[in-house]
Amino acid sequence: MKKLLVVLICLLAVFAVVSCKHEPEPVDPPAPEPEPQIPAEEGKTYYRLTATRMAKRFAFMYSGDEGLEIVPEIGDTLEITYRTNHEVTRFYLRDALETVAFAKKVVIDSYVSDPDEDGWITFTFVYPETPAEGAYLDGAVSGFLLELANYDTGLFEVGDYLDVKEIRFNGEWLPIEPADEEDGRSNAGVWNRAIDDSNTDHTIPTLVVKPL
Repeated sequence: MKKLLVVLICLLAVFAVVSCKHEPEPVDPPAPEPEPQIPAEEGKTYYRLTATRMAKRFAFMYSGDEGLEIVPEIGDTLEITYRTNHEVTRFYLRDALETVAFAKKVVIDSYVSDPDEDGWITFTFVYPETPAEGAYLDGAVSGFLLELANYDTGLFEVGDYLDVKEIRFNGEWLPIEPADEEDGRSNAGVWNRAIDDSNTDHTIPTLVVKPL
């Protein structure tokens, strides 16, 4: 009887070993494919900025360097065509050095068009004879810092987006560069005042280019 019991135990052990060998190895799920990066092209693509933290503003900086020669003067025009899933209610516009303010927390309503059939809104600002704060330097200032904000109906949440079809200065299309990862800024594109907790005004957005 003992011998039979030993034989049965051995058979069970062999069966268990064989079963384990035939069990499939666990397979990690495939990593999601990264969103393909496409080059920005005037009239054929748009930019999507997506907030990565709750904050008041999306901002764009153009220093006037980088060969862009942005030197605003009286009567010059700045335009941005955008759409968003979260209302923009106010805007700021300053020179790149923030020494001259053309608009501070100004209600945006009288500067924007009605949305078109695809939801695109065009903001148009004509540089005035007299800035709100400061003065033109020898008739001109360098670059601009444009901020689109919401103070009235709630902050931008994580995942809220701002699509930008184009930014134009005096009709010239300006490509948007991503912010530098270390300081959160670009001299010709996305700009954030701080990427740490010392200032939470800006949304620290990601930037991707999408086809129209």
